[in-house]
Amino acid sequence: MKARCASKARPSPPLPERQRCALRLHKLGFVFQAFNLVPVLDAVENVMLPLQLQGRSDGEARKLAAAALDRVGGTASIHLPGQLSGGQQQQVAIARAWRRSPSSSSPTSPPPAWTTPTADR
Repeated sequence: MKARCASKARPSPPLPERQRCALRLHKLGFVFQAFNLVPVLDAVENVMLPLQLQGRSDGEARKLAAAALDRVGGTASIHLPGQLSGGQQQQVAIARAWRRSPSSSSPTSPPPAWTTPTADR
């Protein structure tokens, strides 16, 4: 399957794999229906992971991850995904997608638990 990309409603030419990976890492945020959190990492570490892959230091990644979790109302930052409720896991997944205010965050399906206070942040 060929991936296609559009920017501001204009199709772009196909990108090589390396550029597609860079685009996903630096510009896009994904919220998967099953959240896809790493079970051995706590909430902050799950949000930190893509930041570290971008080359950010542990300290900077931790600061940005904590801010992203705060932005979505995340309160259980030191807990593993299995210790979190479904709503808390969703907050972590959203924070991970928003990790650096990416240009686009794309839920795989609209989460029903998005409430007005959270959606407005």
